Amino acid sequence: MLQDEKTNECFWLEVENSQKLEIIKASQVKLKRKVDLKSKLRYDNEADESEAVSDHESENIMEGIREDIREDVRKGIREDVRKEISEKIREGIRNEIRDEIREEMYEICKEIRKEICKELRREIRKIREARNTSDRSLVVQNRTPFKLSSSKILAQNLHS
Repeated sequence: MLQDEKTNECFWLEVENSQKLEIIKASQVKLKRKVDLKSKLRYDNEADESEAVSDHESENIMEGIREDIREDVRKGIREDVRKEISEKIREGIRNEIRDEIREEMYEICKEIRKEICKELRREIRKIREARNTSDRSLVVQNRTPFKLSSSKILAQNLHS
């Protein structure tokens, strides 16, 4: 379990064995370089002083190396955790924005449909009013011949 220093939250890190090996190998290479450098510096210092390194000093060097390895591994793991968490946060934000856009588009489409329906209703009303007006004029025109008296209609039928 690692603790994030900024947020003081604890995270469980699941690292695959292959990733662990890569981290460890990389740390070992770094440490080997550090050991080689420290050994060279120590040898130079010891050559000047003509003294052998005591067991206690060797143990301190090894403990320092171990601590460096541990710290490098911790840093690598922390960085991996931060990257993973950042990606999850970004993905969550993307999904949230996508959902908000969908909702907004739905509302816009709803408003557009509403406006289209209003326009269609107005057009239908106009068409019906126009029909009713023309139907009335036809009714008036059709009534005119029937206003003739029944005797005149009979006379017209007889002549034909």
